[in-house]
This record gives sequence, C-alpha cells and structure tokens, in this order.
Amino acid sequence: MGKYEKIGLRNFGLRVVEFINWIRLYEIKDGMKLFRSTQSKKNSMFYAEASFLKKPFALRDNISDRAIFYQVFYEKQYDLYGVDFPKAVTIIDGGANIGCASVYFSINFPKAQILSIEPEKNNFSLLKKNTEPYKNISCVQAGIWNKNEQLSIANPDGGAAEYMFENNLQNAEMINGMTIQTLLDLQNWNDVDIIKLDIEGAEKEVFSANDLSWLKKVKLLIIELHDRYKKDCTKTVFEALNKFDYDAYFHHENIFIFFK
Repeated sequence: MGKYEKIGLRNFGLRVVEFINWIRLYEIKDGMKLFRSTQSKKNSMFYAEASFLKKPFALRDNISDRAIFYQVFYEKQYDLYGVDFPKAVTIIDGGANIGCASVYFSINFPKAQILSIEPEKNNFSLLKKNTEPYKNISCVQAGIWNKNEQLSIANPDGGAAEYMFENNLQNAEMINGMTIQTLLDLQNWNDVDIIKLDIEGAEKEVFSANDLSWLKKVKLLIIELHDRYKKDCTKTVFEALNKFDYDAYFHHENIFIFFK
C-alpha cells in the first residue's frame, strides 16, 4: 500500500473525480443528488436520486447493485455515441437484474413498451419495486433459454449479478425457461426493436438453438458475452450471426449488433 493510500488521499481524489463527472453528466442539481445518494446508506440500502428518476432507485449494499447502476448511468454503457439507435417502440431487457437498464431505456424511449426478464427471485423482487413507477415496463420472472422448460439456478451462492441456470432440476428451486420467440408471443409482438441480453452465459444455449428465426425480427441486439463462465459463448453467438447482415460496434462490455 502506497503512502497516499495510507492517508486516504487516493480515495479522496477518486471521490472528487466521481463528483465532477456526475456534475458533467447531469449538471449541478442532479449530479450532486446522484453523488450524495449513491454514497449514503439508509437501512442497509442506497437510494439513487435524480430529477429524471420517478422515485429513488433502490440499491442493495452488495458488490453488484451500485456497480451496475454506475455502468448504466455513470459510464453510460448503453449509449453508443455517434450511432443512431432505432426509434424503439418494443424493447426486451434480458437479464434485467434490478432494473437499471430497463429504467434507462424507459427514460430514453418513453413511448416504448419494455419487457424486463429476470430469473432470480430476490433480484426480481427489487426489479419490480424499481420499475413500478414506469408504466411502460412489465416484468416476467424467467430465464431466457433455447426452449421452454423448467430450469434451476446453477450457482445459488453466486453474486447477485452472476446467477447462471441449467436444466438440472435435482434438489433445486425451479424457474421458467423461455425462448425469445415465446416472449414475443406473450407480448403479441411481431418484431422487436431492441433486445439487450446480459444472461450470464445462457447466450451459448440461446444461440445454439436450431430455430433462430427470431433474429430476423430484431433491429438492434445489445449483448454481453460470458466466455469466462461458459466456453465458446463468443464463438457460438458469432457463428449464429454469420447468417445475417449486420454492423457491429464494441462499447465497454457490450456488443451492439445493428441488423440490416
């Protein structure tokens, strides 16, 4: 540990930089609110506040919740500067966790209908709480999969943003696995403008399915790949995409696939 870390100067400097960046991104009033509210705990929770949030956004005191909120609203990982997004009226947030991306999409696409999918029960409970004020968001507790079948959490002791699932049901709590086509049918959607997938390795199963006709109905796919969890996720996804014409952009952890 260096001498600046020992006296706390490094952490102080990082906080100053963070404060300045919140102000730069959201101007003084909202920047100050976001900085203060994401630093101050209330009953073991943080409640992010800003004028563009319809109510304080609840974040648990764990490793992932504030990190994901920062990724979405501080790093703006779902912004792709200089590239036009489709005029979205239908959006699927696959692997919605506690609702950061869903709320972000609702703010940026207020006329869109957003379907938020999250399998893990504690995440799902907070997802419903955080998205309740946004009437264009509906939530389904399920895991996106390559077929409609019962699944279980493969790593129940994993972090809140690391849950994976499998079709081994022995001595496990069951969740619904659903295909993307089933989700489209559930909403009576003929197509979907944006699909965001952050599904902790299940993209390997989804994109290795025999029927990938749903991809023809998508304008923009935003996907995070998880080869660190499952071998050949990237290879499987891009082999499936080889059948389509698209432009790809890499931004932070995500790949933005614009279908032509």
